[in-house]
Amino acid sequence: MHLTRIIPALLNRIYTLYLKLSVAHIGEGAIIEYPVKINNPQKIYIGRNAKICAGTWLNAAINDSRDFTLRIEENAYVGRNCHINAWCSVCIGESVLIANNVHISDASHDLSDLDVPIKDKETIFVGPVHIGRGAWVGHGAVILPTTRIGKNSVVGALSLVRKNIPDNCVAAGIPARVLRRRDA
Repeated sequence: MHLTRIIPALLNRIYTLYLKLSVAHIGEGAIIEYPVKINNPQKIYIGRNAKICAGTWLNAAINDSRDFTLRIEENAYVGRNCHINAWCSVCIGESVLIANNVHISDASHDLSDLDVPIKDKETIFVGPVHIGRGAWVGHGAVILPTTRIGKNSVVGALSLVRKNIPDNCVAAGIPARVLRRRDA
């Protein structure tokens, strides 16, 4: 194997071992590429053989629950420069493929007081996000709170998911809508 592959792989393994000191759970064989920004690592679960690529931001929140606010299950793949905002409940299922530049959030800004600029408002939990086993989320997609993407479903690139996508479907668009079933 060429040194240009060995050295980055070795550095990523060392970085992952370092993160095991703070992240609540990192399963065997998981890889977290350098650099990944992590807020509140004690609320994050990363399963066996999962991979989190460089430039990603895992933003978990502290809450009263003992549960993890962000779960990335085994064999999941999170591409480069993704932003996952888990205020209370984001679950990325087993063997999910998330492409680069995807945004996933279960929270939003409080919009109630019109006299306070939005940037100065608190972030509040809106509803859980669940991405089912074997799903694929395309490049640049945005997954909004209170959504469920079914198992083995595909979300097209640059789509905006604001409603549930059933199992075994292909969905795309702004907002995303089901284009066809994969099991028909």
